[in-house]
Amino acid sequence: MASKPLQGEQRQKVLAAVWNVLRANHRDLFEQDRLNQPGGIMTLDAHLDALVEMSRHMTADRIEPYLARIIDDICAHCAERDASGYCPLRHVNSCVLFSHARLILETIDAALFELGDPEYLASHGT
Repeated sequence: MASKPLQGEQRQKVLAAVWNVLRANHRDLFEQDRLNQPGGIMTLDAHLDALVEMSRHMTADRIEPYLARIIDDICAHCAERDASGYCPLRHVNSCVLFSHARLILETIDAALFELGDPEYLASHGT
């Protein structure tokens, strides 16, 4: 079942939280020449709804189920991927969503908890 996308201020708070954590841990992602590259930091905004959906409804302890879901729900629609599913960005570790998935999803989890997001709280038993 698809979640209701975050709107307005809540969406901006979650996105800002992710950007702030990534900036603190990986400043190079925010260098001017990398900002708008395919698979770069600006792709987070475009895929935030799918990432929030994952955080709201997935409770796996390991990252692999999340990576599989990213491939199925996000990478499957990416213009960088070829017909066979091969992605040169994932191959060279330059897709922010894939290479920093754990940090991104943990940050979204924390932001949704802090916002008291009802779907997140219901799925995570809090």
